[in-house]
Amino acid sequence: MILNANMSIAVKNFYDQYDIEVFSLFELNRVNETFTSLTVKVQNNKEVVLKISCPVCGNYHYYRYTIGEFVKRKLIVGGCEVLGVPLFYIGYEHEVIKKANRHNSINKRICATI
Repeated sequence: MILNANMSIAVKNFYDQYDIEVFSLFELNRVNETFTSLTVKVQNNKEVVLKISCPVCGNYHYYRYTIGEFVKRKLIVGGCEVLGVPLFYIGYEHEVIKKANRHNSINKRICATI
């Protein structure tokens, strides 16, 4: 079985845009260096714990996923529980980029009309 360890993450910033980073499952610590609002920890080589400072409500949100979920799912979406807004997308590179670019382009068009 061949495992595709290349993944992407898109995290919402304070300007309501998504910043995208490509990483490997074996280099999850690199995500911590790129995004200051996101902390990623691997516990017992089984679980990935995400802590994100929400740019929407200002609170911290926590998410827990197994390594198997990262491998099996094409896209993982984590959002603000208070307002129901997606804060990050994690998954296969083309899926994450498609979602993030779609949101970014819609947001730019809305700002242009205002």
